[in-house]
Amino acid sequence: MSKLIVLSRCKDKARVSAMAGKCVESGFRVVMTPPLYHIPESSPLWDQLAACGPISAVWSSLHPRPAKWLLHRHGLRGATYRYDAYDSADACFAAMAEMAADASASNVPADSVDVLLSANSVDPEKLRWYPVVDKSRCDECGQCLQFCLFGVYTRNEAQAVIASNPDACKTGCPACSRICPKGAIMFPLYSRDQAICGTPGVFMSPDKNSRRMFYMRTRQACPVCKTIPSGSAPNREDTCPECGSPFAPPKSPIQDDIDSLIDALDTQV
Repeated sequence: MSKLIVLSRCKDKARVSAMAGKCVESGFRVVMTPPLYHIPESSPLWDQLAACGPISAVWSSLHPRPAKWLLHRHGLRGATYRYDAYDSADACFAAMAEMAADASASNVPADSVDVLLSANSVDPEKLRWYPVVDKSRCDECGQCLQFCLFGVYTRNEAQAVIASNPDACKTGCPACSRICPKGAIMFPLYSRDQAICGTPGVFMSPDKNSRRMFYMRTRQACPVCKTIPSGSAPNREDTCPECGSPFAPPKSPIQDDIDSLIDALDTQV
């Protein structure tokens, strides 16, 4: 059976169309879908895609890592590619040269392109925004669950952290990605930060401001300075390296004596 290539639609319709033609000419089976990231969780398209058989490659507008884990979320597997990583449809197709060499065109009709598109399954006006979790990096610490204000995350029966309510996420907010200790959380549409959108080889690592934000939001004491941060971090050097809070000045011996006297008086009252 010929290899199955999934082409997720993107803004460059000409490139997708050219890719479809090249794939069919080389003997691939081709399935075209709406933009994968925006397909609703409950859409029948996910089951339809699974029913097409084993997937060899998926092309989309997403970076390969978030695309891979988006597919995993729906029980699908396949090599993932990004259209924009290549200059043209020819260059895109050349990236699959090894599969193309193995494909057999003799048993595939020249117009073998299936289109998975249902009028009531994808609303083109409702673009989605939600986290994609790289489970190969996640250590189930639950910091995202503690931090998120919108109830996006829960734990399943196996106590794994999952984005069980992705559409509750606030559009444009990537904060949980910034505080994840392992850089496991991606927002594929957040183009302002390469680590957050899943650019290959780049991973988010919480900085001092992000850790401060986490302790403030969860009301947890910083493990280094033992305080709960408040407000913005002061612009000075003598601050906690973990959360940026100013270090409390050491008490003088006189202050210690005063504290002891106050404690003694309190016990006599």
